[in-house]
Amino acid sequence: MRTLHGWLAFLFAIPLILASLSGAMLGFARESDRMFNVDLLGAPMSSAPPLSADAWIDAARRAFPDRRIIGLAPAATPVDAALLLMVDREGLRHEVFIHPRSGEIRGQRAIDDGYFAFAYTLHTALLLDDTGRWLARIAAIGLLVTTLSGLLLRSRAMARGVAARIHPLLGLTTAPILLLIAASGLVFLAWQPGYGSTPRMAITAPAEAITLHSAQDALEALQKTHPTHAPRWITALDAERLSLVCDTPNHAGTLGTRRLTWQRDSGLLTSDADSTPAKGEVLYNLHTGELLGMPGRLLWVMASLAVPILILGGIASRKARLKQAHHE
Repeated sequence: MRTLHGWLAFLFAIPLILASLSGAMLGFARESDRMFNVDLLGAPMSSAPPLSADAWIDAARRAFPDRRIIGLAPAATPVDAALLLMVDREGLRHEVFIHPRSGEIRGQRAIDDGYFAFAYTLHTALLLDDTGRWLARIAAIGLLVTTLSGLLLRSRAMARGVAARIHPLLGLTTAPILLLIAASGLVFLAWQPGYGSTPRMAITAPAEAITLHSAQDALEALQKTHPTHAPRWITALDAERLSLVCDTPNHAGTLGTRRLTWQRDSGLLTSDADSTPAKGEVLYNLHTGELLGMPGRLLWVMASLAVPILILGGIASRKARLKQAHHE
């Protein structure tokens, strides 16, 4: 079993290290993006009342008349810019950031240029498109079987030496989280469900999506019927309906995310017909740790960072055992 465990770790070492480090990057990618690009994503404090979503859309259309607007994310805090997702004539997606109170265009970038997009692409495809997606699946399988084989080894008597003791201890501590990450990652890669964070929704939004319409009417209906819901993402389902992804208050992590459908003739309704996005949201939150809020994100990031340490510790442990066997 020890030989099998060592070979598994050796074979999967490179994709495991890349996937784990990029997963740790994703843990706080939104905050990092905000920190590195504060002039783009931020909005200076202003005492002016917020403009309507329609005013944001008009400002973006005036600035980029050759693009369609297919998604909108209202500002999450008073110092954040609102995000409009636009598609040009070539089908390329762009993020346009607007000051929610002044209507100033803070800037724009291609969807692939952001920090989150880089970390997300590295994590899910290792920057290698379809080949990388298969390698990511292999990495998830490797993490699953390596962790399970390590747990089986843990039942044996511990060898002498610091490296030989720290390695199984760290593996045992992080094993439950790593198993959750590996299993949920495999399901997520195979299923590609629902929605997740706002940056992910922008990255995975189809370029042929329907042009956004009547966003302000939908937000006003949301405020009237669900005043405690905070809108996260708005996109069009068809010419008569909008989909609103919202956060509900007093929930653990992002488990309280709800998708509502606004219709021109009947107002805002809960979308009971499509349960897949809700299941996908739970799976996404389980994989990222957001199911437990900030403590979960911290734990998941630390467990991800433990993977390369475990691989290096395994190498050191093997050397220690060989050295011990040589002296005996």
